[in-house]
Amino acid sequence: MIRRQNRQRRDYLYRRALLLRDAEISEKRAKLRESLATGKPLDRSIANDEQLRKDFQYDEARPDHKDQLDLDDECTSMLPAIPRHMLF
Repeated sequence: MIRRQNRQRRDYLYRRALLLRDAEISEKRAKLRESLATGKPLDRSIANDEQLRKDFQYDEARPDHKDQLDLDDECTSMLPAIPRHMLF
């Protein structure tokens, strides 16, 4: 029972981290697109991101993941109660 809960908790946290990472990347891509469309200068963190510049040519075919940020899981109610030393 405890192992299963730990596995579910780790899985939830892993999926949540992936979604947050993807949301951050899509936000940077949106800022890059907006900057190119308006001609405004970019923020240094976005302008110096080489991987973002390499992948920009493929961005138009990829849909945004803003609808997936509403992660619904049975572990969401347990998240504040999880002791931090048990996570990793």
